[in-house]
Amino acid sequence: MGKRVGFGDRPAILVVDMTRAFTEDRFPLGCSARGAPCARAIRRLLDAARPLGLPVVYTRYDAFAADAEWGRWLDKGTGGRARFAHARP
Repeated sequence: MGKRVGFGDRPAILVVDMTRAFTEDRFPLGCSARGAPCARAIRRLLDAARPLGLPVVYTRYDAFAADAEWGRWLDKGTGGRARFAHARP
């Protein structure tokens, strides 16, 4: 449709996939060089948004109960499942 509509009357902050698994080198999919500056920028944004009463919403990772639920996701990032042995608590 191509028409800009602005931010609306009630903007919110949505933080997606902010997890150490993506922001620290010690994890197979992590990258500290990009993750640390990203985390600092998100912190500055949240520090500015909260006093204004803006809602902050975080997505939440939840490990799948069965390997079949992972589909092809693990093949994309790692080429194999052995590094991601996971169990549901």
